[in-house]
Amino acid sequence: MAGEKAKENPTLQAACEGCGTELSVELLRGVTLGTGRERRISAVCHPCLEKGWSADAPEPEAVAEEA
Repeated sequence: MAGEKAKENPTLQAACEGCGTELSVELLRGVTLGTGRERRISAVCHPCLEKGWSADAPEPEAVAEEA
């Protein structure tokens, strides 16, 4: 089952950049952000990708504070 090894080994877990949920690296997708030397890969979960997550979107906490 996906994630069983990650439960035993914290190095196989990462936080989703969209929602911050700690998930197994097997359940996250790598999204390439930036270009050239500024390029980096961000871990994003499937639900955040389906919602249209982008690095340019404001953080969920920042949106809640502005309202």
